[in-house]
Amino acid sequence: MYRFLGGRSPLSPNARSCSWPLAAGLLVLALAVLLWVFQDTYRAIVEIWSRSETFAHGFLIAPISLFLIWRMRAEWVQLQPTPSLLGAALLLPLGFGWLLGDIADVGVVQQFAVVAAIPALVVGVLGPRVAWRMAFPLAYLLFAVPVGEALVPPLMDFTALFTVQALQMTGVPVYSDGLFFSLPSGDWSVVEGCSGVRYLIASLALGTLYAYLTYVSLWRRLVFIVCSALVPIVANGLRAYMIVMIGHLSDMKLAVGVDHLLYGWVFFGIVIFLMFWVGSYFSDHGRAQARPPLDRTPTLNPDSRGPRPARALLVALACLPAFAIWPSLAKHLEGPPADAVGKIGLSAPLVEGWRLLPGPLGDWTPHYLDTDAQLQVAYEDSTGRQVGLYLAYYVPHQDRGKLISTQNVMIPQKDPVWQMPREHGVRLQDAPVAQVVQAQLRSRDTRLLVWHWYWVAERHVANPYLGKALEAYSRLFGRDDTSAGIVIYAPYDLTLDEAATVMRAFLKDAFPNLEESLKAGAPR
Repeated sequence: MYRFLGGRSPLSPNARSCSWPLAAGLLVLALAVLLWVFQDTYRAIVEIWSRSETFAHGFLIAPISLFLIWRMRAEWVQLQPTPSLLGAALLLPLGFGWLLGDIADVGVVQQFAVVAAIPALVVGVLGPRVAWRMAFPLAYLLFAVPVGEALVPPLMDFTALFTVQALQMTGVPVYSDGLFFSLPSGDWSVVEGCSGVRYLIASLALGTLYAYLTYVSLWRRLVFIVCSALVPIVANGLRAYMIVMIGHLSDMKLAVGVDHLLYGWVFFGIVIFLMFWVGSYFSDHGRAQARPPLDRTPTLNPDSRGPRPARALLVALACLPAFAIWPSLAKHLEGPPADAVGKIGLSAPLVEGWRLLPGPLGDWTPHYLDTDAQLQVAYEDSTGRQVGLYLAYYVPHQDRGKLISTQNVMIPQKDPVWQMPREHGVRLQDAPVAQVVQAQLRSRDTRLLVWHWYWVAERHVANPYLGKALEAYSRLFGRDDTSAGIVIYAPYDLTLDEAATVMRAFLKDAFPNLEESLKAGAPR
């Protein structure tokens, strides 16, 4: 077997035959159990790879890691597998993290936990020394986790700002309004596909692999990885600027359709090639090979026969419950079936000094999915000022939707009527809610100022991460985790202060009764 693996062992054939086959068999068995226990989470990862071009590279990560492990077989085959309870110690917090991700409906936390569990199993079954030799290939598996969507909004803002400033520097007149800008030749906007997150994730995955294969010193590797993160961000800004200029100079005949996606990927390919080409000049493999090789052969007892089968089996069995118990706990913490939920009593709050109008304010409705109840009403004060209120209500049950989700937005991408140039967090002075997310919406004949936030665990929060933490806390300790998305909005003509003044006044007057309506809406 070891002749086939390509390594020459200083141990006797009997010692090796008693060690690696047992350890390899236990590792395969443990990985099979891991895949079976968390099959839903692994399936979700593969589904994201399949439907999202941003994460399609995930299909390549595991084969690359396996190839790298096989490539260094002459190193790790010289080591003796030593099962360690450290693997179980690592799997316990990873399993608890998976549980928190499950009860808070944060898929990326669950996915990170099950992928990180693979290196932890290697530590437990093969031992820390073998796992350390395989450290990079095992760590590289984390690139399989489809993470990075949170970077889309800031990358969109950077791309829009970079493009507008580049146009101004080159003498092209431009009027910008957040993510939208206009040139004499036509109008442009930065959408999610323009954020460059695909380039960034692909560049990081490729750059990290290239740094590992090209450099020996840690600082060279780290510098190149940092460059592989910064270069695609700047390159995406240049790409957007070039596409706008091509469209502008061609009188909007080129780079305004599918062809501008082609230009983008061609440009990205050139940038990556140049980055790797420049990076090759700093390779230090030659200097590393010129040094006398270190003797890395482990000092072992000549009579050692590796881990005894009973001990190896016991350690592997200790690793299994360290991660297998968590799905059962998650099942125990689930809410009641959807058909067992009582009647939801959500109603419009009565607000002193404000008259409830017979219909909603305008034709805009926030985009919240899978709600258990919705409410959209409008109010008017004695001076004729109007405010809209929207509530998206979620109650605890097994099939509940997600309140805090990237799918719940003020307007969906490429909405045919509404545009949202800006959205950012703001602090409110002299208001019952300290912080909200403020958005500006516009259609052909209407402008709206929007404030929205979450009501979770009877607390008003605007930060989605804090909201998720409160959800997890409530469900973990069996507290009522009824939650709601709250949106208030008002039209304006010239300045945002017009709408902000009336919305702040409404919020002060409505807050006590709004709180009571949210609590009274819970199923009974």
